[in-house]
Amino acid sequence: MPAYYPKHTDPFVQVGASKMPALQTLVQGQYLLSPNGKYQLLLQEDANLAIYHRETGKAIWIADGNQQYSQTVALEGPLGMHLLTNGNIYLYDPIRGRVWSTKNLYDAIERTQLSIQDDGNLVVLDIRALWSSNSRLAFTPGAFDAKVLNADQSMQIAVPYPAGEFKLIFQADGNLVVYDRDMNAVWNAGTHNKGATRAVMQSDGNFVIYTDAGVAVWNTGTQGNPGAYAQIQSNGAFVIVQDKPVWARFGWAPEPVRPPRRVFYPDHSTGPLPLFGGIGWDF
Repeated sequence: MPAYYPKHTDPFVQVGASKMPALQTLVQGQYLLSPNGKYQLLLQEDANLAIYHRETGKAIWIADGNQQYSQTVALEGPLGMHLLTNGNIYLYDPIRGRVWSTKNLYDAIERTQLSIQDDGNLVVLDIRALWSSNSRLAFTPGAFDAKVLNADQSMQIAVPYPAGEFKLIFQADGNLVVYDRDMNAVWNAGTHNKGATRAVMQSDGNFVIYTDAGVAVWNTGTQGNPGAYAQIQSNGAFVIVQDKPVWARFGWAPEPVRPPRRVFYPDHSTGPLPLFGGIGWDF
């Protein structure tokens, strides 16, 4: 087994979801579907990883050496056919004796997920929790049973937003509450009877509760993160999440790597700090 292979992985079980979580393995015959149902990412019986346009039934992409920002190396060890999320995406192909993988430089092994989008793009995402109602509960990005509130989406008053055995409710008294299956409150924002009438996931990444007069009575303090969204998880955590693309089959390029800055010392050297001095200028 290759040295870079993770010590522990879980099987992918959410067939038909749009995202594949970190450190999971997808096997032949399993697939992802775009949220609009138009595109399917399928690991085929012949070990090819392909994207199909479901209306036409035609393959529009295949994982091979023609893909920009990817690489192919020889397969080492007795590994069966599968796809792995492990910082990058790795396709283990024993039929051709190859490992095809995406190529990025980001250190996000436990956070990266594979996503098939509504436009047919295949994207590797670094998914971070910016804020959580209970940081002791596990962050479960991309979970099939999480309920998501996207940017610019407001909650309806007194309507439950369920996830597993928990539900998030913006109540008529203005409080935002997470309830368990027995309707015991496990978390609340403490905004009852403060005149709050609107709870919104803003496009700047902040989740805010407002009065009719537009006065904010509570927020998650996550502004400055455009594109972030909120989710209620099946373990009862209410979380603000941000996805950062770290690879995509089109429309993406790696960020340029800045060279290390040179430090100049009083004797005009750039080597180790000279013994006679302890000052250097960093430009």
